[in-house]
Amino acid sequence: MADTPADAADAPPPIKEEGVKRAAPGDDAPKQYPKPIKKNVSAFLHFCAEQREAVKAEHPEITGKAGEITKILGQRWKAWDGDAKARYNEMAAADKRRYDAEKKERGGDAPKPAKKESEPHETIIPVARVKKICRADPEVRSMAKEATVVMAKAAEIFVQNLAVATHAVASTRTLRADHVAQAVRDRPDFAFLRVEFPKVDYKPKEVSKKGPAAPANQPSIASFFKKPKPEEA
Repeated sequence: MADTPADAADAPPPIKEEGVKRAAPGDDAPKQYPKPIKKNVSAFLHFCAEQREAVKAEHPEITGKAGEITKILGQRWKAWDGDAKARYNEMAAADKRRYDAEKKERGGDAPKPAKKESEPHETIIPVARVKKICRADPEVRSMAKEATVVMAKAAEIFVQNLAVATHAVASTRTLRADHVAQAVRDRPDFAFLRVEFPKVDYKPKEVSKKGPAAPANQPSIASFFKKPKPEEA
């Protein structure tokens, strides 16, 4: 017998299954967490978070100067003894336990996204900057986009080669201006740069406990781009 109009009105609307994904029985897919695990912080950072507003109220003249506020907080933290810091140390320990528990629940930190490989035409040096440098020549009227990209890529290759040559000269992993000048003087393929570098014998001072000292007779960075006098050439 056909449904009466009353029965049709009481019938529930059909459920649309289109676009709905249902988990299969026994599906062991890992849970998806919307946010990464919040890292735990040190006792000092817990202290700063609690005392920052008080310091701002005591020193309204430095409001907005985060560096000055942090400096005052650091001085106060340094002046406190172990008993005064005990509460913040416990807060840091509890925060560490919270982080370890969340990390264990998720099975470790979320994997970092794979590093995207750069395309051959992509450049590190801004193409607009290269175009600006080229157009500094009054004889250059305009530049095609392809030419600018090629020149930017060529500039990157040049910088890479100069860095390799400079690292071969340096005895440390920190490259200095005198290392660059030495590489320019030693390598014939960089001969076109020699007129831009002064011929100076560099004798750096010994490194002190407070940090590396400036070389004894190293000129300022601006002098590296000044052409030497005829008698110095």
